[in-house]
Amino acid sequence: TFYMSNSAIDIGYCYNWCENLQGDVYIPENTVKAECAFLGCSNISSATIKSSKISDMRDIFRRCNNLKQVTISGSTENIKDMTRTFSECKSLTSLSSSDSSFSNVKKMGECFSGCTNLRMHCIIPPNVEDLESAYDGCKNVYGSVVLPETFTSIYYAFRDTGITSITFPNVGNKSWLDRGGFIDRSKDIINKYGTVTIYCPAGAGI
Repeated sequence: TFYMSNSAIDIGYCYNWCENLQGDVYIPENTVKAECAFLGCSNISSATIKSSKISDMRDIFRRCNNLKQVTISGSTENIKDMTRTFSECKSLTSLSSSDSSFSNVKKMGECFSGCTNLRMHCIIPPNVEDLESAYDGCKNVYGSVVLPETFTSIYYAFRDTGITSITFPNVGNKSWLDRGGFIDRSKDIINKYGTVTIYCPAGAGI
């Protein structure tokens, strides 16, 4: 078990590629910066994030191949960027949080990409913009997705997942439509594991 000092405020890039770091890691309550903190630490097995002050979670656990469980015990209200947070964590099976709203997250590009063993209900923050490749390859992620009006990109977002439906908001002219439209690129959005129902309001621009 690896405990950091409670006074550790900035751990960004601190332990990246420390492949000999093993066991459980705990991010303390006072931590504010943590991007890339454990990138490539392939032998840690679980992580607990106690801090509610972190806004940038980019690449914190990316390529932690043996990471199995993550617990966020603090509030998720301050989190804004979850780009590649758990990308390529092939052994990750669960993410638990006392606050599962992630209400202010804007970026989730590749957040869970390649987490083939992760089993949970698909989380779509209410103000998210970038979902590109967010759940790509997460075959055990399930549920019905309702996209918020804020979204701008969903390419590969739900490819090869277990979701059963996608509901688009009643707004059009989103930037992702400029790259080929839904009909031409639907194979890049959805999956091969079952039937996905698409709900498109008249004003969705599709």
